[in-house]
Amino acid sequence: MNLIDRFLYKIFILAFILCGVVGLDRLGVLSLKNLQTYMSTSINTVKVISTLSGKNDVFNLGDDEMAVMNHITKTENIANGKKIILDDFNGVENRYLGSVVKITKNNNLYDVYIQAGDGKTYCYSSLLSIDVNMYEIVKAGSIIGQANYQNDYYYNYYIYNGNKLIQQ
Repeated sequence: MNLIDRFLYKIFILAFILCGVVGLDRLGVLSLKNLQTYMSTSINTVKVISTLSGKNDVFNLGDDEMAVMNHITKTENIANGKKIILDDFNGVENRYLGSVVKITKNNNLYDVYIQAGDGKTYCYSSLLSIDVNMYEIVKAGSIIGQANYQNDYYYNYYIYNGNKLIQQ
C-alpha cells in the first residue's frame, strides 16, 4: 500500500467511527455531550501534543514556563482562590501554556478553564469578555479576555487538580 491508500483508509475508518458515535447518540445509547465532557477532562491536549512533538519541537507550542505578570498591582485572598487586581491594563494574561477545556457564562461574566501540561486546570473567573475559543492552545502570556471593573480592574483566579479545588 502506498501513502495515499493508507491515508484514505484512515479517513474512511475515522468517518465510520464518527458516524457510529453520532448514530449511537441519535438512538439514545450514548450521550455525545457526556462523551465530549469526558474527553475534554480526561485527555490533556498539551501533554499529548508535546509528546508527539518530541525533542525537535515539531509543533512549537512554546515554553511550559510561567509567564511574567507585569500588570498585577496586588492580590487578595478570596474563598479558595485569589482576586488579582491589575493596573490600568485590563487584559487578562494566561499564566501557563495550556488548552481551553471549558468556558462558562454567569451573570454576563465569563469563566475560562485552561488545562496546563502539569494536569492542573487554571480558572480565570469574572471576565467581561473573552478572546479564546474552546480547545484552543493558549501560550503563556497570551491575552485570554478582559478583566472586570469595580473601582479596579480585577479577575478571580482558581486552581483545580482534577475536580478538586486547590487552596492557594
